[in-house]
Amino acid sequence: MAQHSTSSATTGDNLAQRLLATSPLSASSAARDKAQQLFSWQKTSVPAALQPLVAELVQDGALQRILAALRWRFLTCTETRLPESALMVPTGFAVSQTLTDLLLHYCVAPGWLSPREAADAREQRLLEIQQFWRAFAEHFHQQIAGDPLFSEPGYCPLLLQAIWHDAIGYSGAALIQRVLSAEKLNELAAISDTEMQTACYQHVLTLGRTLMLAAGHIADEEALVARIRQAG
Repeated sequence: MAQHSTSSATTGDNLAQRLLATSPLSASSAARDKAQQLFSWQKTSVPAALQPLVAELVQDGALQRILAALRWRFLTCTETRLPESALMVPTGFAVSQTLTDLLLHYCVAPGWLSPREAADAREQRLLEIQQFWRAFAEHFHQQIAGDPLFSEPGYCPLLLQAIWHDAIGYSGAALIQRVLSAEKLNELAAISDTEMQTACYQHVLTLGRTLMLAAGHIADEEALVARIRQAG
């Protein structure tokens, strides 16, 4: 019995070595460099009022574990090619890029516009988030459900749910990364009112944290809009 146990342990160890040696995790690559860039937060120069929040985010174990999971899926779930590059990425990551831009514009609207105009602009961004996901999900469902390999009733909604949750997690991480990036966002850096700029920075960071932590519990686009409203 002991001999069989030793043999099984050796087999498991050897298999892990072989699989990892041939995975995207094993060597320097454009994808690995991109993962390092996107999912490794560094304390950069931010307004003094935000430094405690930034330190809290960087040191938050739950967020760092989520980041590690996002890195893993980014490197191993190569499902589709980004339109603007040769990288193969998870479908949820590709979806998140549009979501992130809309969420960022939602957060910074008060720094660019009058209160009334900012409120209108925010409502428009929330509407566009819903329109974007519904259009994507409808087309995706039509394509996948029409494929005999994936036509089992009920499968496509499960797949879309997984993509949706991934996209929200990636968007939350991207919001935080864009603030902490060495290359500051034009949308934020150009806000002339220092107090308002700090408030917008804070909103981006706190919304990013909320989305990362809640990603798996946000069922659909309407639930996402509700979460965004709750976050301010």
